[in-house]
Amino acid sequence: MVKDTIKKSFLKKILAFTIKFTFSLMLFIIFTGSFKLKADDSIVLSYYCEDDGITYTSFIGSDGICYLYLPKGIKISGIILKSNNKISRIEGATLKNGKTLKVKETSFSIYDKNDECLKVSISTSDLNSCSFSLQDVTLWDIQVNEKGLKYEGNTVYLYSGNTKPQSFENVEIKGRGNYTWSLPKRSYQFKLDKKADIFELSEAKKWILVPNYTDCTLCRNKLAIDLAKLMEIPYALDTEMIDLWVDGTYVGNYMLSEKVEVNENRVNLKNKYGVLAELDNLWYWKEDSFGTSELNGTHFVLKDSVADDTDQENSNALRGFDIFMQKINAFENALYSGKDWSEVSSYIDVDSFIKMYFLQELAEDSDGCRSSFFLYSDGSKDVIHLGPAWDYDIAFGNFECEERGGNPSLDYIGKISTYLGLSSNVFTELLKYQEFRDLAVYYYSHSFKKIFSNIDEMIEEYSKKLSSSANMNLSLWDTLGKTAIDDTGSHVNGNSYREEVNYLKNWISIRVNYLDHRYISGFSKNLDIQDKNYSSKTPIKLSLNDGSLVTLVSNITKNGYICTSELEIDSKGNKSVITQEKDNSGSYIEMQYDIDENNKAILTRVETDRSDITIPSKISINGTKFTVTGIGNEVFEKGNKIKNIAIEGKIKIVEKNAFSNLGKGDTIEINAKSKTYNNIVKKITDSGISKKVKLVQKNA
Repeated sequence: MVKDTIKKSFLKKILAFTIKFTFSLMLFIIFTGSFKLKADDSIVLSYYCEDDGITYTSFIGSDGICYLYLPKGIKISGIILKSNNKISRIEGATLKNGKTLKVKETSFSIYDKNDECLKVSISTSDLNSCSFSLQDVTLWDIQVNEKGLKYEGNTVYLYSGNTKPQSFENVEIKGRGNYTWSLPKRSYQFKLDKKADIFELSEAKKWILVPNYTDCTLCRNKLAIDLAKLMEIPYALDTEMIDLWVDGTYVGNYMLSEKVEVNENRVNLKNKYGVLAELDNLWYWKEDSFGTSELNGTHFVLKDSVADDTDQENSNALRGFDIFMQKINAFENALYSGKDWSEVSSYIDVDSFIKMYFLQELAEDSDGCRSSFFLYSDGSKDVIHLGPAWDYDIAFGNFECEERGGNPSLDYIGKISTYLGLSSNVFTELLKYQEFRDLAVYYYSHSFKKIFSNIDEMIEEYSKKLSSSANMNLSLWDTLGKTAIDDTGSHVNGNSYREEVNYLKNWISIRVNYLDHRYISGFSKNLDIQDKNYSSKTPIKLSLNDGSLVTLVSNITKNGYICTSELEIDSKGNKSVITQEKDNSGSYIEMQYDIDENNKAILTRVETDRSDITIPSKISINGTKFTVTGIGNEVFEKGNKIKNIAIEGKIKIVEKNAFSNLGKGDTIEINAKSKTYNNIVKKITDSGISKKVKLVQKNA
């Protein structure tokens, strides 16, 4: 139904040639600056590794130091120093022209004939390492040619600290990425000739090498994907931080990742019409198959499918993508026309939408509703799901301007279309529904708050593991003291790796505090969810802070209600708890309790359209229980419809005119035994209540 196929035009070829030429020139400038070595006149350290047959060579870093880096587990011995007419001695030992010298030290100096010094540093990686041996192609060839070109027959060696590396032959490698491919440090995909696990990750053929050039901490992508796992966002990826070499040249720190694809170990779809799509308003025009939603104008790209037959007539993959776009249009039609929540939610996996909403909101990911945003649906009878999570290197404060997510104390993803063009406003529309907001609040208070509270420890753990590799990476790709993103408002990196880690930790700390204030200020973990009926065709499972598990399975539009509790503190430090209850018919009640210095609760306001209400004996917020001991003055002034009040517990204070709005025929039911009942009756009578109100003892 909705399918467009992009054909390369003459104009596109000219554009591609221009881009290719520009990038090639940029790479030439970068590499002749970063890699200053020339075979005829430069100092080259090298090490021949018998395990993989690769000769590893040094480079001159931006700081002028000569670095030789080796994969994890290689013992530093037998390093060969090649002399030339510029070298006169090494730490006092005179070298003859054209001779070699074996060195065992990891740090030493080389001197020329004028006794000028060149410092040398040799080290091995602390991280698992990948080393490629390319066949009939160089890394330069891959970078200057079209990114999608595939180069076969290569070998990859995997070092994990063992004596011998694990090796795979007949490996295919190619460049990948859109914006990433324009950066000095590139992204690659490699494909094994058969499925295998790499560093104990899930078995598959295709693997991605993510450069994280724009992220000086190297861990934003890792953090987001690990959070996606903890939040149980569908098909969260397995990743591993590694160091990478190609033909003996150190290329830097990378995140090795599973590929987002349809696979039994990845996005496990079964139906012949099952498809994986990407919301991509930035680069869709480069893809072969894409669709555009009718109301919102959002572009979706077909990324993968169960059938994988797009090159055939009567393609099931393309038919599946048509079905997917029909669902998108039906969902948007219901969403934008303000249809009932039961209809809107019938098109989507609500659970995945709420989880992805919070990951995007936490990260303030400016690409979150513009590109690299995955969705899938497993045939005509399935709903639309969000996931897996992907591409967060420019998120988490990596831009400092508000429109790109730089302010950690603002709502963001729900307003992204007001900040940035080409953004889908699906979350903006979903947040207009009370049911979605209520679920979001519930999820945050019962699940995500606890997960987000541990982010500081997660980042610290990453930074300790990455510290040595980060310094290796920065000696090659020096982005300190500058911005790695050539765009307005991007973050200017600090002067050290540690400074950047602290910046990230501080930004996220402010962000989490804001979200805590915004979404809970204390929703009770004791909230009984079992009576609620939420719209989701797949069960929603939540782990509560007390370790218990609840499952939401029904439809909020049928006999459902929402209960919430919120703690408010005014400028003078006075505390009050606001409780709310609302059912799907619109019937509601809101009650305010002032909390005294002894943590006792006094009911001070009731606003409702109900005729029957209950004053509980206790209220609970964040696991803290407050005993209700009093009823304030003119509490029911906004509840004129109230006819029956049930009082639970021991009320010790009833202020004058507390029940002034009650009248003839109204009832106060007191759930208390004789002595307590008599005391409450006396306080109610003393408060000036009309004698027309009937007092009833419950459980007499």
